[in-house]
Parts: sequence; structure tokens; C-alpha cells
Amino acid sequence: MMISGAETANVVRSYLRGTAETAGSQSDANAAAVSGGDAVSLSTKATVGKWVSALHALPEGGDPARVQQLKAQVEAGTYQPDAHQIARQILQRSLSDTLAAKTQ
Repeated sequence: MMISGAETANVVRSYLRGTAETAGSQSDANAAAVSGGDAVSLSTKATVGKWVSALHALPEGGDPARVQQLKAQVEAGTYQPDAHQIARQILQRSLSDTLAAKTQ
């Protein structure tokens, strides 16, 4: 499944909404774990923030080395795309967009 553009923001927003709703029950569980011994608690917002930062750090248009490789194949006339993989990705993106539109 490929998530791109505005879909990325929707996924992060949905995830943050879900974590906010469960934060109360998690802090109760963390308090119980601390009273019984050592415990480690990770902030889900910090983790999501790292994911978002990593997404924004990706170069526009994908991996530059891969783009150069494909460009060379096209120019040489040796590029042979997998029609089944392309069709699968088109359908996955269409389904993802349809589901995203229904949740807005």
C-alpha cells in the first residue's frame, strides 16, 4: 500500500486521534507497571513525529539513484515494466484514495 500526499497527513491525524483516546488507559497501565518494578514508556507522539520527519526528508520523486537507473534503462530501450505490478499498484492507490475520501 502506498500512502502519499494528503493521505500521509490523514494517516498521521487518524493515528494521533487514536492514541489520544487510549492515552488514559495506557498511563494507568504504566502506573501499575511502575508500582510493581521497573518500566519503560515510549511516547507515541514522539515516534509519529520521527516518522513524519523521515517522510519529509525523503527526496521529491523518490530515490535519486533509482531514478537514474530507470532513466538509463528507458534511454537504452531496455526498460520492461511489470504490467501486473503496475495494475496492482493502481488498484491499491485507488482503493486507498477511496477509503481516505470516505473517512474525511
